[in-house]
Amino acid sequence: MANKPTPAKPKQPCTLRQKLRRGGYGGLILLVVFWFGWRQWRVARVPEVELFDREAFVAEIVRERGDLNAYREASELLQEAENRSDGQIYHRMSLDLAELNPPLKEGLQPEELARIENYIPAIEAWLSTKNAGNVVWSQLSGGNNEFDLATDIISLNYLTSLRNQQLISEGKHAQAFANCESAYVIVANAGGAGIANVCYPHIGRQLVEVLTSKEIGIDDIRGCQATLRQLTPALMDAEIFIKGYCLQREAEAEELLEDRWLANWLTNEPEVVRRVQQQIAANWLRHDDNSFRDRPEVITHHMEREPPEILRWLEQRGLPFPEWESQDYFVSYYRASAADDKLVDYTDSLMYSDRGIGNHWTWLAEWNRVRDTVARSLQRHMIILAMHGYHRSHGEFPKELEELVPEWLPEVPVASTEGKPPRIELINGGTQVVLLHVGDEKMIVVAPR
Repeated sequence: MANKPTPAKPKQPCTLRQKLRRGGYGGLILLVVFWFGWRQWRVARVPEVELFDREAFVAEIVRERGDLNAYREASELLQEAENRSDGQIYHRMSLDLAELNPPLKEGLQPEELARIENYIPAIEAWLSTKNAGNVVWSQLSGGNNEFDLATDIISLNYLTSLRNQQLISEGKHAQAFANCESAYVIVANAGGAGIANVCYPHIGRQLVEVLTSKEIGIDDIRGCQATLRQLTPALMDAEIFIKGYCLQREAEAEELLEDRWLANWLTNEPEVVRRVQQQIAANWLRHDDNSFRDRPEVITHHMEREPPEILRWLEQRGLPFPEWESQDYFVSYYRASAADDKLVDYTDSLMYSDRGIGNHWTWLAEWNRVRDTVARSLQRHMIILAMHGYHRSHGEFPKELEELVPEWLPEVPVASTEGKPPRIELINGGTQVVLLHVGDEKMIVVAPR
């Protein structure tokens, strides 16, 4: 009987190691060349831009905005007052924005007014810090995080408003008015539009009440107007904010990536991250100096995706990558041309940092909203000052805002963003009371008495 041929065994697929053995060093060299080319391509697909002289910028911030000793002194006095207080007037506020901006009490009781005395040293120390540094940018000098100090500044602004109520009840309107003017400056210097957005509503409410006193004269009003005009450009200018934010994000990215040495070496992720952040910051800087009306549309892009296959492969072999799950991230940018939309592709080119890096650059729309809110607050307060100055000169409020120009305002107020321009609504002829409309907000303006 003839022997049956032995069936051929199915060919086993070659492993990468077997292929390299058969191909000798040629296969290994080819693999290394492919890897090196891919690594360089990852970086090259994101153009590099030089944003600004980082060392010069940090040196300027440290020189002009880095002295926080005056704030620290006020903060220490605040802590001492807290230790003496029973907490019924004030307690250290949480990070909830609603609690950082509590409503002012109407008509403080005598025992409450007495407790404010505990805080007067801290309030007075805070009111003397006009030329102190900026707590937001102090971190650029390599110092400690000053977020607690920033919340103390918000708290001291609130306590100053309570102190002003005490002064008003004692008939000391001029001192309360001076406190309001100082608070405007301190808040702007300490934290810019971000902190001003929380603090200025309290100052404005105090200003409206104080201006009803004839103790506040025309020269006082003109001086406060000049102060607000000097503050407005810096509060609306985001260049320092964007540059500082870029440096902070770069430092956080470096910290995020520093423990992943092998992953970084294989993928060149840190260099791609750096370039992506530069591209986003460049977009913000390029378009942000436009006026509110002329700025391009803000796009906030949300993307979900699965991690790349190569990361799964590396993770299975125990390489030091983070845990991989479905990733989602956002990136905000000004859309003025098709080139701006590439920022989404650049961020998407990040292999394992898109969520951490992309989500840092999401609140461009929120930043614009904050600045718009501060701009409306300043506009509203400037108009109120002008209306009171006009009343002291003419014995009545103006019937139209145009009547304030040029004696009390340089030009007729317009809407800071899209919407209706400010206007005056007369009540009973407008001699003693008018209603001021700014955006969606209304404010009663009462003549001095």
